[in-house]
Amino acid sequence: MNTHERILTQKIPIAEIQHIVNNHQVTINDVCMCAYLLALYDLYHQSSITIPCPVNLRPFLLHCPDTSITNFTGDYAITIHDIAHKNWMEILQEIHIQMKEERLRNSSLKEIKWYHTFYHLLPLSWIRLLACKVFHNPTISYTNLGILDDTQMRLDDCKIMDAYVITALRTYPSFQLSISTYKDICTFTAHVQADQNALSKAQMLLCNIINKLKSFIDA
Repeated sequence: MNTHERILTQKIPIAEIQHIVNNHQVTINDVCMCAYLLALYDLYHQSSITIPCPVNLRPFLLHCPDTSITNFTGDYAITIHDIAHKNWMEILQEIHIQMKEERLRNSSLKEIKWYHTFYHLLPLSWIRLLACKVFHNPTISYTNLGILDDTQMRLDDCKIMDAYVITALRTYPSFQLSISTYKDICTFTAHVQADQNALSKAQMLLCNIINKLKSFIDA
């Protein structure tokens, strides 16, 4: 079976998402996660869905190393149960509340705490083996990489018309939604490897996320 690698994209003006944010007193991140979760539900019909969301850990560093090359990320895990019996506004508020609770608990540091505990108890080789068994790349994930500053982007004397960030290649049905904003346009991307039929499903998932956002605006 032939597989293909594709960068899939869909776009929406950030002002449209901001309109939902203003009406419901939530964040852009909350709204995008809600649309993603409902699009996943349409595809898989699972009563409960968990979406891991990476978190930047640099603010926790007392001294940022000059020579270190690393992601410096942890993650929050947002889980919504009984999806079929909730409307999108209820789900949006649940996501908003869970994100607040995750921040208050510093849940993004749980992996760091795990490593710190075992670092003082076990040889490094054992910790590596344990980490491979305990931590895995989730099948479904989400990352909002924020605003790309157009004043900081240069490509000789070319005018940059569009820019967005893509994440690591995933073999479908593994799927990571990546969001970034450039010049007030929010781009939703997925970097996918799959056969033609699966690529079509991945593209439909991405399109449905945008459709969900537009339905929130029209509601």
